[in-house]
Amino acid sequence: MKTLLTVILCLLVFGCSQHKEGEIQVDLERVVTEAESGERGYGRKSNIFFEDLNKDFIYPSQWEYPEVAVLSRGDDFKNIHVLRHENNKGDTTYYVDTNANSDFTDEDSLYFVRQGDRLVADALVDIYPESLNVDSIRVHFQVVKIDDWRYGRISEHRTGTLNLGGESFDILLRPRSKEKPIYQRDSGTVLFLDANKNGEFEGQWQITDEGGISIQRKD
Repeated sequence: MKTLLTVILCLLVFGCSQHKEGEIQVDLERVVTEAESGERGYGRKSNIFFEDLNKDFIYPSQWEYPEVAVLSRGDDFKNIHVLRHENNKGDTTYYVDTNANSDFTDEDSLYFVRQGDRLVADALVDIYPESLNVDSIRVHFQVVKIDDWRYGRISEHRTGTLNLGGESFDILLRPRSKEKPIYQRDSGTVLFLDANKNGEFEGQWQITDEGGISIQRKD
């Protein structure tokens, strides 16, 4: 699924430049990495930890040994939770509260796809930002199982072309973590640049005083 978006990038806010403060308009395309594709994508995974449910959550009474974890925790949106329980065959089934209403009775179980040493499941989640003038924003997440560990990640990013100093560069934006699912001009969004035009995106770069691109290498 791809959706055309338009944003204004302030290069200083992204921490990519110490020069040439200003705003550049870039058309961005939404790119989703689905579990079935077998690709890892650019989303950074981080642990999710399960614990016993409390009375705030609604789930069918026949579910045995239910546990809940926070899939994505944010200061400006309702937390997204994932629940797991054992079915009558002794298998563990997972559900994501995709509409953040603490009710798992209206959710479908996750379908996991094997990718090498891991199992990956897709979840399309409605994020409800409290500070933005919107009802909700749909974001693609994934739940990942590797041995006894469980992870969550955002499975979408943005791509576009940056025109600078008479040259064009491919760029890629992704959230810094799964706790930052909303693309905004702040440190929660990371901007990568294909500075060498070789299909590889650099995270450390800046605009020089002459308006060119300089890659910052770490020794």
